[in-house]
Amino acid sequence: MMQFFLEGEDYERIGFRTWRVLKTFDTVCEFDTSDDEPIITKFGHFEDKILRIEKGFRWDGATGALDTADIMKASCVHDWFCNAVDNGVLPIEYRRKGDDLFKRICLEQGMPEFRANYCHAAVVAWGHAKYHVK
Repeated sequence: MMQFFLEGEDYERIGFRTWRVLKTFDTVCEFDTSDDEPIITKFGHFEDKILRIEKGFRWDGATGALDTADIMKASCVHDWFCNAVDNGVLPIEYRRKGDDLFKRICLEQGMPEFRANYCHAAVVAWGHAKYHVK
């Protein structure tokens, strides 16, 4: 049975378009850091294809989409990757890897494939616009 990322248990709204993680959680990635060295931030640890998002991490939910249960975990993980790239902790190519991971998590959380595809297209387009990358 799929475990959903539910408000009140795993995250909470702390302001308009602001959410906070209440429980540390791990996500398996299909990729690792380019030099196999751990990436450690205040609210995340990425090593051996595992991203650990720490309790207390804040993000803005599903930017440009409805904050539904099937997108919240994906948007949280995606925002961690965006922050890591923006802060120079990860190289720019991890933006697109985070986009693809976003889609996979949406599908795992039970999002219909049609919605996962257009949400993925939106984050990819945003990445192209912001970073001018393919």
